[in-house]
Formats: sequence, C-alpha cells, structure tokens
Amino acid sequence: MAGVNEDQVRIDRTRDQVADAPEYDPELVRQDDYYDRLYAHYDYAPFWAPGYVYPPYPYFR
Repeated sequence: MAGVNEDQVRIDRTRDQVADAPEYDPELVRQDDYYDRLYAHYDYAPFWAPGYVYPPYPYFR
C-alpha cells in the first residue's frame, strides 16, 4: 500500500523498478522525451494524453 509518513514513503513499485527508472537530473527534465520515458517506465498515461483520468480523491492514499 502506498503512503507517506514522517519516517518513510511507500509506493506500489519494486525496488528494482525504481532503481531502473530514468535518471533524474534538472538538465534532463528539459529534454522533450524525458517525461515520455518516465511515464512509460512506470506504465502511466501522461496527464496531457487523450483519455487521461485523474486519480480519485484523496490522491495520497
């Protein structure tokens, strides 16, 4: 289960999946394909894609 508290952040992804994610670098996020690669890695539709559905409220549970 995903969640955030003072001591930890829990996500619904494996350690390997997070470790293999596209590298974060402030210079890289300016590249046109960075977000495409990031969303594809986590198998999410980007918010700008047709048919995107916002997650239900509350977003952090």
